[in-house]
Amino acid sequence: MPTDPFLNDFGRDLLTSIGGIGFILTAIGVWLAWIQIKKTNSATQAAIEALNHSRFEYNRYIINECSRLLSEGRVHSINVNWNMAAVRLSDIANLLNQLDVMDSQWRELSDRTRSMGKSFEKIHANKSSISDNMKGKWNKLDSELSSKISEHLKPFGTKLG
Repeated sequence: MPTDPFLNDFGRDLLTSIGGIGFILTAIGVWLAWIQIKKTNSATQAAIEALNHSRFEYNRYIINECSRLLSEGRVHSINVNWNMAAVRLSDIANLLNQLDVMDSQWRELSDRTRSMGKSFEKIHANKSSISDNMKGKWNKLDSELSSKISEHLKPFGTKLG
């Protein structure tokens, strides 16, 4: 039987031992990588949950602020202070455009709110009184905004993001 001149018995035993140790270290490395991936996934999930919670709270803030501004707008319209009513309606429209849950109804209400604010600015600039038609449009917009805002403010209201 010819002997291998390159490796003797000790060399083969050494390579076998090194191979076994390499396999064990590789298995440990794979196991540690798997643990790190699980931790990363957990951290990612926690970050997503925190982002969703922040989004919800920010949208809730916007809705609450719109509710307050709408109340102020009502007071200004009752007091025939069209300039301040216009400012409040413009503020509401700007806030509504920041909503993360902006659907077609919110967008339409935002556009109508901005338009009504511009109409109030014209009434103030012309020092004129509001027409019955404009009062009707304002009352309708006020009612629809109040209703949509209330959907989100009730304890188990529509999800805000």
